[in-house]
Amino acid sequence: QTTDTPVNNFATGNPLIANANVEYSEGNLNSYLTYTGEWRWTASTIGASAGKYYSEYKISAIGSEVAIGIMDLGQSTGVIPTQTSANDFVGKFTNSISYTSSGSLYKDNAVTQSSVGTYTTNDIISVAMDLNSNTVQFYKNDVAIGTPVSITSGLTYNIGVSGYGDARVLWNMGNPPFTISSGNADANGYGNFEYAVPSGYFALCTKNL
Repeated sequence: QTTDTPVNNFATGNPLIANANVEYSEGNLNSYLTYTGEWRWTASTIGASAGKYYSEYKISAIGSEVAIGIMDLGQSTGVIPTQTSANDFVGKFTNSISYTSSGSLYKDNAVTQSSVGTYTTNDIISVAMDLNSNTVQFYKNDVAIGTPVSITSGLTYNIGVSGYGDARVLWNMGNPPFTISSGNADANGYGNFEYAVPSGYFALCTKNL
């Protein structure tokens, strides 16, 4: 049972964007990146070019590695990322940034911050995307990771999730597919999050765009 309605649609994972070997369940909120020998990636149904948005991702199975972040899907540039090699992941593509389970922040195929803290099964990774000041801040279990990473202005960004080796990630863009022990809405009253939504940030849903 969800709070998603025809008049307020929350973002989910998008199976039309997902690579082969990405399986979705639970209303496209449970993504299973099934390929054992290569990275696979997928992205959210809703992107944004302005505003401040918060979302959470629970690691259900770590596989070999997971990378969670944001990416430009080509709505602005016309250059659509495609799976071209076994090493393609969110953070490698141009105009993509990710926090990897091995403890690094990647931007445009380079480590921008290293040794910021690893994560594993049952950890919750949060993404605070500020498209007004053009930064993204990552959190692990409600603790800020590293410092905000600058992003290119004027683009449309979607959430991006990638995994290597049978990884499973549960998406909470305001509609959690996992048990929430607290329950926090954004300042507009939308969404249901494990942790308090940072001031000025909102769920990624149509009413907040």
